[in-house]
Amino acid sequence: MNKTYAGIGNREISGAKDGDHGLPVAKVLTHLGIELEKLGYTLYSGGAKGCDSAFASGVSPEHCRIFSADDATDETRAMARAHKLPSEILLGRKLDLYAREANQILGADLQSPVDFVLCYTRDGCESHETRSEKTGGTGYAIELASRRCIPVINVRNKGWEEKLKTILTNSIFAPM
Repeated sequence: MNKTYAGIGNREISGAKDGDHGLPVAKVLTHLGIELEKLGYTLYSGGAKGCDSAFASGVSPEHCRIFSADDATDETRAMARAHKLPSEILLGRKLDLYAREANQILGADLQSPVDFVLCYTRDGCESHETRSEKTGGTGYAIELASRRCIPVINVRNKGWEEKLKTILTNSIFAPM
């Protein structure tokens, strides 16, 4: 365990509620950032408005790694292109924004994957199999994680809190 997680999701979350408590998503994500930092976790995110910003607002800078379009490399761009992105995204800054999502899931070196992904999407997507147009740009990061068997927890869905508790309990008792 790297004690890292990706905190990602839709940019538009006003009015959105979590699946377990009916609380505003922004409030839930900020609270999760605070609590995960207390457990020693570091947030990997993209700095976008909405979910990314909500997570980051609860985390101190030393426990937060924000990847930007400037972090895109030839390797992350190639990875993004391989995921059949719409043609208007395959060039320039838009491609770099997608390419940086590989770092959010796999780390700066692309060899240090996060322990899990916490997210919010309007469709509740948690895997490459359930990805839809409603998943938005977050779908690429979810697909990267899912295809590598990295757990994805979407706070839109009922039961998200129990899934997170299971992951955290397993990480506490994982062999060193």
